[in-house]
Amino acid sequence: MQPAEHIINGIFDGPELLAVGLNVHPTTLYRCLKPKSAGGTDGAIPQRLQLKMLAWARQTKRQLTPGDFYTKKQLSGG
Repeated sequence: MQPAEHIINGIFDGPELLAVGLNVHPTTLYRCLKPKSAGGTDGAIPQRLQLKMLAWARQTKRQLTPGDFYTKKQLSGG
């Protein structure tokens, strides 16, 4: 599972609800879930959104860490 799918759908219950909390358009979050060939980010979450998500997670008492934004392969340097 890509980081965006886990975070947006798993931790925050979907793009629509998260968009309200982050004060962004839902399309911004849907783009993170799409492949690059379809105009998306291939499961990556841009840094500007990462910071907002970490703050929103603290406010809503959800478990989110900076490491959640990376795959295990990325963290191990592979």
